[in-house]
Amino acid sequence: MVRRLWEEHNLPVYVLTDSIPEDEIVIVRNPLDNVVKIAPIGEILGHYFTGKGKERIILPLEVPSWNPNTGNIEWRLIGYAYRHKIKEKILKIYTDQRGIIRTTKAHSLFVFRKGKVLVVPAKEIKVGDYIIVANRIPQVGNNLQKIYLAEAIHYTLSPDERASFKLEKNNCLAGINDIPLDKLREYKWVVDENGRRLPNEIIINEEVSWLLGLITANGVFHQDKCISIVLKDPRKEVLERAKKLLVKKFNITCIQVDEGEKKTSLLIESKGFYVLLSWMGLNKKIEERRIPEVIVNSPSNVILAYIEGLIEDNMNEDGNIMYTTRNNVLAKQVFNLLLTLGLPVTLTLDKGRCIIEFSKKTLGVSGNTSRYFEAKKVAQYLSTKALSLSSTGKGTVLVHKIKETAFPCTLFKDHDGLGDVSAVRVENIEEEDYDGYVYDFAVPGNESFVGGFGIVYHNSDPYGFYIYSVYKSGSISLSYESERLATPGACFIGVAPSDIKKYKLPPQAIIKAKDTDIKRAKELLRYPWFKSKAWKRELKLFLKTQKKVEIEGLSTHGFKFLSQKYLPDKLEHKEWID
Repeated sequence: MVRRLWEEHNLPVYVLTDSIPEDEIVIVRNPLDNVVKIAPIGEILGHYFTGKGKERIILPLEVPSWNPNTGNIEWRLIGYAYRHKIKEKILKIYTDQRGIIRTTKAHSLFVFRKGKVLVVPAKEIKVGDYIIVANRIPQVGNNLQKIYLAEAIHYTLSPDERASFKLEKNNCLAGINDIPLDKLREYKWVVDENGRRLPNEIIINEEVSWLLGLITANGVFHQDKCISIVLKDPRKEVLERAKKLLVKKFNITCIQVDEGEKKTSLLIESKGFYVLLSWMGLNKKIEERRIPEVIVNSPSNVILAYIEGLIEDNMNEDGNIMYTTRNNVLAKQVFNLLLTLGLPVTLTLDKGRCIIEFSKKTLGVSGNTSRYFEAKKVAQYLSTKALSLSSTGKGTVLVHKIKETAFPCTLFKDHDGLGDVSAVRVENIEEEDYDGYVYDFAVPGNESFVGGFGIVYHNSDPYGFYIYSVYKSGSISLSYESERLATPGACFIGVAPSDIKKYKLPPQAIIKAKDTDIKRAKELLRYPWFKSKAWKRELKLFLKTQKKVEIEGLSTHGFKFLSQKYLPDKLEHKEWID
């Protein structure tokens, strides 16, 4: 196909292969407002694309990315995102304790083999391999979040529906439709059609967060705008805590209904409260619910309170915390939030159910969520109790065996404490028919991003020169077909190592070469189609400076630099390499 496009139509060609399905979870942060989203990649990125078959766009977003030089997971800017549509078989890689990885066959993962971490295409991964996964993710939020009931009413209801609500300030009432949107936050109370006053400003602290977690797991939303919190065999203290918080935080008195068979409901008859929860997406069916964005961006103590509410009805007698759900997206959100807290987590898949478990007793936690260990204390606990740790020479990556624990082994690289990644075993691999969009990020520098149940995905193949050679001369592994498949008229325009100095690219655009990059460059010097003076000059310069730059680095001179300066210069002066 590449050859036909070049020969018959004289068209420029690019190929997209490394991708994950649109319903796979990723984590992104907007550095402009520091808002973090943990959601399917299609939901987060879909609206940025125009709907064409294949697109590549530059976005101002960050992702958690593994830095193999430090062993840490850190926030890194993406160079670009791309999307294309496929109708083919993809792979389902079953892992121990990290669920199923769904990816195209060409997408690479980090694999631990024979004492080294390698970048391996999914199609070459085998049962018994160990996949690198995040053991910890950078903390998300630092400040308490606020939401406003008046804004929820404005955005959720039609003008006729919200006409029954009024706002109160200084004992004066005003119709909500009569107040400009930018003035809604100035009012203290929202008054419903029954004259009940509800607070307008709601601070998402530990108490409110716990209640939201309880409703996420056990809330039932009725057509008459009522809500039931249905608990199976509830503890008395849970019921009393929920009732007191509804009065304290929302000025709502609920009705307790004993339904028999060890089941109790708290009935909440408040249209305003119903609208508020609907605005946060909690009125959806259990299998479609998500963690509210205000929780994702809250401080660690608030997130822990939410998770405590989420699992209140799932506590084991032995004190283990267990959250069970058939909602795959919600399970991945919970799992990744636990990773932001540095908590050791196990995952089990059982007939469509996701079972997330960690030990409350191990963490030394009582019913008060503020007493949960911080991530650092958890790491200290693991380093003394769970793992056999040792140190070797500089730059060595180690896998340490587990001692009486179900948690994955941990990788770290010559730094104090535990690393941010673990290795989990591949248990099985299957194929799955897929018809839809697939996505990928390019993350300059680390070449990785975190998704799924903490899976560390590799991004696009960094070996630009090598890829070029395959299209021009054919694949070595398919040498018997090269004459038919290759595109000998292809030329390399860039970005080349010499362009760093020529175009005065700043330090933030320059990437330090990895050992794999240097190894690949030395291999290319031995290839017969890289024997020209121009290729030798560029490859030797790369080996000398050990610096590279991806094409996104040109955007440091402005987004139009590539199209209005770089490419016109190259074409005008015929500065390509044949």
